[in-house]
Amino acid sequence: MKSLILMVALFFTSILAQARSLHPEFERHLRPSSGIQRLCDRYEHRGSTRSCFMDFNGEERGVCEYCTEGKSCFMAFNGDARNFCEAYGENKSCFMAFNGEDRGWCEVLKEGKSCFMALNGAAREACERGLIPRRHLFWQK
Repeated sequence: MKSLILMVALFFTSILAQARSLHPEFERHLRPSSGIQRLCDRYEHRGSTRSCFMDFNGEERGVCEYCTEGKSCFMAFNGDARNFCEAYGENKSCFMAFNGEDRGWCEVLKEGKSCFMALNGAAREACERGLIPRRHLFWQK
């Protein structure tokens, strides 16, 4: 019985490793994602009394301002980071926040659409296998 359990565990591990090697931009959704939350915790407990503007530059400043100073995603970020923040952080609709494939992934993950309805091609196949792009996992709460 123990050997059967060990064989099943090894088999599952090898399948997971193979999936990650074939699709490095995807990750199986096995645990709840808390990427942005972990990052916000880091900035909230940074031990500084100075503003984020004084302590950080670039993208780090935006994350700090969003997490600790309550700035909107529009004010704190630019480009893709702004889109992800607005969709997942401020609960803006996927239709308004994204274009193309990112919109489809957002609709699947946030709004509950089926992989078939929201995605096409390789993205749909990855979705049906339970693979999710890391950048979407990062921003999900």
